[in-house]
Amino acid sequence: MDKSAPSEKILERAARFRWDLDELKKVMATNDDDFFKLDILIDHIINYSRSDCITKADMPERLDKVLRQIYRQIVPQEGLLLKQGRRAGFVEDLYDTFCFVTLCSYLHASKRIKGQSIRDFVHDRSPLNFKDSDSFNHRAIALENSEIARFRKARNRHLSKNEVYIKDTKWEAISKDAAYEWEGVFAIESAEENVKEVCKRIKNLYSGLDEVFDLAEDDRYPERFKKIYDKFVNRLTKISYADYQKLMEFYLTRIAANKEYCGINLYRLERRFKPYIISREIRELCACQTSEERAALLLKDVILRNIGFPRLYEDFEKLSPEQMEACAAEFPNWLSEIVFSGCLILDCLVENGTFGPDWEKLFIMTTNHMAEKIYYQPETLDMTAPEAAEGNFFDLLSSPVVAVLCGDSGNPFYLCHLFELFLELYPLE
Repeated sequence: MDKSAPSEKILERAARFRWDLDELKKVMATNDDDFFKLDILIDHIINYSRSDCITKADMPERLDKVLRQIYRQIVPQEGLLLKQGRRAGFVEDLYDTFCFVTLCSYLHASKRIKGQSIRDFVHDRSPLNFKDSDSFNHRAIALENSEIARFRKARNRHLSKNEVYIKDTKWEAISKDAAYEWEGVFAIESAEENVKEVCKRIKNLYSGLDEVFDLAEDDRYPERFKKIYDKFVNRLTKISYADYQKLMEFYLTRIAANKEYCGINLYRLERRFKPYIISREIRELCACQTSEERAALLLKDVILRNIGFPRLYEDFEKLSPEQMEACAAEFPNWLSEIVFSGCLILDCLVENGTFGPDWEKLFIMTTNHMAEKIYYQPETLDMTAPEAAEGNFFDLLSSPVVAVLCGDSGNPFYLCHLFELFLELYPLE
């Protein structure tokens, strides 16, 4: 059997999503066997979806059973994360995260769900009310074009900072699930001045830090290193925890007001701003009794900085620092790979009618329900903190930068080195 045929079928299925296919082709060129196995797995899941245990179940149960079967088949049972999950009791949290992110990713990237062009989005949703025939701005063509250009610039500036920036979405630049979030570009303009200002400052906080990876190990390194770090500190000192709290309250209020995509919007908020984890860690830092406690807590936050799921964050922090680091390092690629496979399999089942004509509503409803387990209800998040929060906020946001600039994660003594460094830089006052 020609092994190139399955990879072509996978590529054809992937073209049904707003994904970077060029990157996928590069992976296929070096690792065709995995795509051959995935093609076989898709056929297996399709056959499973036709069994009585699926066809006789109601839609929510049907979706859960199918996702569990997908998960069992694509996740390495002897992999590090599942081994640690079984020992520490967070296997179900890993499964929930896979389900949630797979459904969110499908709703965001599937071409089966039509998006809007930027022009149509601004026309329909701008607070200047271009859509309303009774509005003063209904025929203000020049003003509308100016707003379109302004929004496009803001969107491109935001997306260009992402790891993956796919530009080829001209006619569907605004996906349906993200429309309410993109309205935030307009909504933030009505916020208090300090809230608007801190929003800009946080988005630019880490800009320029990548320059450190281009620095040569020469005589100029310490001087250039210090310059980059000083710029970061200068930006960070202009952001207060009080203003950060107000910004998070602004976004959480907006999310709570839009029940349809509440789960997906919480997911994006925690990925970008981490309000749950930051507010929780601030309270813990304020409660520290010794410098060793503070250093250990800051070290934990550095290790888990890419874990944006509160339940998993709390699961991982129960591990030893070495186990924690190993799991946190493996998690992003682990999740990305299984979500990719999960989306492709789901698309075949949607096409076959497994989830009926209302599959989109089913997926949205499920993400909202799961968000309460993985995250929280937006109106219930407690952002209050003790008086000492400001200094701890600075330490919490600066410690990952110190780790990146000063650390060597390939060194077996990396964690010990960071702990000693944090003891020196962040003593209990």
